[in-house]
Amino acid sequence: MLSRIFKNVASLAVASIMDKMAYVVLFAIIARKLTRSEFGTYNLVLTLIFIGGMIVNFGMEGVIIREVAKSREKASVFFANSVFLALLFSLVSWPLMFGLAYVLKLGPDVIFLMGFGGGVFVFMGFAQMASAVIKGHERMDIFAGASICLSLIGFGLSMLVLWVWGDVSWLVGAFFVTEGLRAVVLICIVHRRFAVLRWQLDRQVITQIFRLSVPFALLMAYGVLSHRTDLLMMGWLKPLDEVAVYGMAAKFADFLSLITGSLTGALYPLLSKKVMSAREELWGLYNESIAVFAIVGFGAALAVVVLAQPLISFLFGDKYLLGVTALRWLAWGFLFSTLSGPIGILLLASGDQMNRLLMLGILLLGCNIFLNIWLIPLYSYNGAALSSFLTIVLGFIGRLILSRKYFGRLPNLVRVGWRALSASLLMGFVLSFLTKSSIIVSVIIGGITYFGGLALFGEFREARYEPIKLKILQFLSRSSA
Repeated sequence: MLSRIFKNVASLAVASIMDKMAYVVLFAIIARKLTRSEFGTYNLVLTLIFIGGMIVNFGMEGVIIREVAKSREKASVFFANSVFLALLFSLVSWPLMFGLAYVLKLGPDVIFLMGFGGGVFVFMGFAQMASAVIKGHERMDIFAGASICLSLIGFGLSMLVLWVWGDVSWLVGAFFVTEGLRAVVLICIVHRRFAVLRWQLDRQVITQIFRLSVPFALLMAYGVLSHRTDLLMMGWLKPLDEVAVYGMAAKFADFLSLITGSLTGALYPLLSKKVMSAREELWGLYNESIAVFAIVGFGAALAVVVLAQPLISFLFGDKYLLGVTALRWLAWGFLFSTLSGPIGILLLASGDQMNRLLMLGILLLGCNIFLNIWLIPLYSYNGAALSSFLTIVLGFIGRLILSRKYFGRLPNLVRVGWRALSASLLMGFVLSFLTKSSIIVSVIIGGITYFGGLALFGEFREARYEPIKLKILQFLSRSSA
């Protein structure tokens, strides 16, 4: 079971690493090439596109993954009808995001770009539904291969546009073309290998998908808005050059999620199938998942907190060093967001606490908006980062309470996470002496120190790693033969 998780995680991790690396490198180059005001405009446009993409998705991706994982013979029916719904939602999302840019007075450039760039929502919806079918079949390797190729194409196209024209409008156009290509490729893969796309619409199936998607849509709205509200509030309350500084920190924080996104994507379909099994078996998987997530969260958060200044200087340039404190707050937020991951996945897969989870999401979103309106005028981008951190911590506490209602007990976070915490503190201590060294050298030494600390504290002697050790030994024996 755990070996299957790691196989899927490995596939998604490779795709995420390639995608996020291309994403961060591209953003770093764009940040250096454009003025801070232009970079702020680009950040706001992408923020509106991602919020619109959430509306197009409407939680259907989670439903399709879950239903296909349970019954793969129904994949074709769910695929065709979800694509139709995605098309309808895209036609709603486009004018809605255009209107939001106008109401918040995000500037004439943002409003203009949303006028034609919003057409990307159609492609995003098709791609999301196709990827859901692939993930529901637990073929993360196929999804990963396609994603890597598309990420490299998108990176190359954006670089070409930046080199030749160097204009925000052309960059948005490159994003439009990339998403269109992504939709075509993923739909063709699904059509040929998993579920033939037949336009036989079924009103009952459409109603079923819509009804099942509502809770997911509300939770997704919270997830997307809680990560994007701060940028929108910055665009509303502060000038574009300050939006750019926070956008830099927020984009790097997004990069940190590359491994956790892989873990989440691999764990969700498995939990969807295991949720009907014995509660003790699910409890064991839940605790093991928290331990693995803790390794990612503590290591990444402590490294970024210590190396925030050289990281920003290396990637984005000294003109963005104003965002050091904001990035550190977002790194601490990433830690608690990572620890919340298995809890949220479990509650989504089970459905038992769905209403409470929805209420928690609504309360947290309201809290996030209030904190942003209060703190951004006082502390600008640092206030936005602090708002994000406080909201994530409250969400972590709330999800723990809901998980206790499901299992009747709380996970022993000290027992499952003390090795990761200890190793990260050791790494942080070593890195504190390397802040003036090359950032590449610091990252390498930090990584060696962290994983060496985990080994020293006995993390890799835990039973959950036995399937992985067996796979490695089998691979080595085949290679030597």
